[in-house]
Amino acid sequence: MATIYDLNKDVIYEIQKYLLTKELILFSRTCRILRKAFKDNLPRLSLNLSKYNTLVRVDEKIINKLTEKISNSDLKYLQEIHGINLEGCANITNNGLKYISGAMIVNLKSCNKITDMGLKYLTNNCNNNMDTVDLSFCCQISDNGLKYLKGVRIINLMGCFKLTNECLKYLESEYINLRYCDKITDNAINEFKKEHPSCKIYY
Repeated sequence: MATIYDLNKDVIYEIQKYLLTKELILFSRTCRILRKAFKDNLPRLSLNLSKYNTLVRVDEKIINKLTEKISNSDLKYLQEIHGINLEGCANITNNGLKYISGAMIVNLKSCNKITDMGLKYLTNNCNNNMDTVDLSFCCQISDNGLKYLKGVRIINLMGCFKLTNECLKYLESEYINLRYCDKITDNAINEFKKEHPSCKIYY
């Protein structure tokens, strides 16, 4: 009779991909074989750490307390992850992004300690693999930081209040959200749309 020790990482992945983040983490703690399979399959897995901390919707004070538990050091175990959602994880800083490598989808919404340097770390480590990044309400991101996002197909910059017209020269994406970026003028966006007619830009 076959046991867990007879399953290869591809078979285990077929189980892992249907698990919620909390279930996936608990599953990986079961034994050495599953821990190794978790590590081996990271390039194919996506983790929602924001949802993991708020599976049960409670009042805002409790949510803030829970998301603060995720720290930079936790990310070193998730290198080569396919996708990661860190929305609202207030303790994540630029140094934490050094651990994220190879990711295609990254959500950093409301991670207010992330600066332009963090974007440099992130894109350098992801080796131009990154397809989608959510930086909405990351209030320390400036025009200069967007030069590191060239080649990213989908960028959400909603509520990045420091951005000005200058940031547009760095953007080459298919989809860009610039809602609530009040320093970017309508005229600048209209010019950008003429130069990039295939880009879907929301403002």
